Amino acid sequence: MLYGEINRGYVKSTKNQIKKHYTQMSERELDYLKYKLNHIDTIEISEHLYDKITVNFNEENILSILKTETYNIIEFNQVDNYSDERVLVRSTRPFLVDIKGRKKLCDMCFVVSIKTNRVITLYYNERK
Repeated sequence: MLYGEINRGYVKSTKNQIKKHYTQMSERELDYLKYKLNHIDTIEISEHLYDKITVNFNEENILSILKTETYNIIEFNQVDNYSDERVLVRSTRPFLVDIKGRKKLCDMCFVVSIKTNRVITLYYNERK
């Protein structure tokens, strides 16, 4: 059983990042990001994510989401003048997650670097 926390509606502002929501992107930009995501063969997990004790996950689930295109692109983040490029992805298939002792169907949301294939953070959004 996965466990996690809900972050729906929580928008974090991060210093040295420029964020672009998918509604602000052209079809060409979205296609480019999908291409980059679909060609990730291995992932690395950031120390930040390993340190999050409120969330667990399965690395194979992340790769499966990327390989089978069972996701939506939510946001693109440019970090420190393109030193890193990150994409916020939301799964389109549900996961059963224990949220504070209650089982809920959730979408897995994670930020992945398309330069380093590193998963930066991960959280769940409850399905409505």
